[in-house]
Amino acid sequence: MGTLWLAILATGLSVSIGTAIVIVGFVGLALMLLIWRFGADLERERASLVLGAPIRRAHRPLPPTGFFQRWRVRVTDPATWKDLAFLLILGPLGIATAIVYGAIWSAAIAGIAAPRSPRRHPTTPSSAAGGR
Repeated sequence: MGTLWLAILATGLSVSIGTAIVIVGFVGLALMLLIWRFGADLERERASLVLGAPIRRAHRPLPPTGFFQRWRVRVTDPATWKDLAFLLILGPLGIATAIVYGAIWSAAIAGIAAPRSPRRHPTTPSSAAGGR
């Protein structure tokens, strides 16, 4: 999942930042903020299944009214930015883990599939005697 989050966030954030000059990017950035908060909640849910204990959300509570006040709380919440950092770190960790697992499985399959031959070719009696 980490590689997926890296691809989604890298693409979405770069497009949103790039188009922020024409105002459309701010809508994209707002959507990306909601997506990465959703992604962090999803990862918390997955971790709680593995650990067997619920992991609570660390976000500040949103005010009941006021569109801009709600967005100000979301943007200034340190947990939001920690969520982004966590999801961005998951990508390289997922790639590194896949490489390690791939190397281990490749070595195991190569060890099983390799022919059981001695290191040196044994000399046959005819070649030892000088015959062909």
